[in-house]
Amino acid sequence: MGEGSGRLRLPRPPVLTWVEGAGDFFAHPNRLILMPLQPNPSSSVSPRGSAPVSPSPSSWMLRVEFFLRVMVRLYVGLIVLVLPWTHFWTENRLLLYYALAAKIAMSGALRGVISGLGILNIWIAMTDAIRYRES
Repeated sequence: MGEGSGRLRLPRPPVLTWVEGAGDFFAHPNRLILMPLQPNPSSSVSPRGSAPVSPSPSSWMLRVEFFLRVMVRLYVGLIVLVLPWTHFWTENRLLLYYALAAKIAMSGALRGVISGLGILNIWIAMTDAIRYRES
């Protein structure tokens, strides 16, 4: 955003900063002081506006994350697909207290919509698994 965008620019609040040579914090708790955050050229922290440098995750971590993501989507999709048609749905104690909610929850249209969301979730998981490419 430019200077004339009309946004109010507030000063940045002070942050807790560790002072070099302060020693053990628990021995000297008063040495932890409040200082305004300013970019330090000798610091490993990148200044605001530039991308921080972080190591890229290893390939096995990416595979494990992808596998877990697909499996969670499959399981959630299967549960959402089947749950409206089981006794857990029809014998819900919450629906005993609210007659209108029970009538809506027992309608085939709502059950079908919820099962459709389960099918959609399974489809997204399978599409991700099929289109997976190692880069």
